[in-house]
Amino acid sequence: TSARFRAVVVSLGGTREKLAVPTLRRLLAEKRGSNSASELMVACALRQCDRSDDLSQEVLSRLAGGANGPFARLAQRMLAK
Repeated sequence: TSARFRAVVVSLGGTREKLAVPTLRRLLAEKRGSNSASELMVACALRQCDRSDDLSQEVLSRLAGGANGPFARLAQRMLAK
């Protein structure tokens, strides 16, 4: 369910550990291009675990320039960290 998905993503991102990166990259690849809250959550969690990750950078950059104001602002903040 979506609640379980969110719980897993938040937990993995909260670890801020490189060990979470492969799982988060796989989850982000599944959500990529959906412009959904789930895609944004996974990209943020991945960024928390690995600031140099190209996939999270790409997704956050795309969302930062999007028309959804709240998503764009959060993506911009994550990129600025």
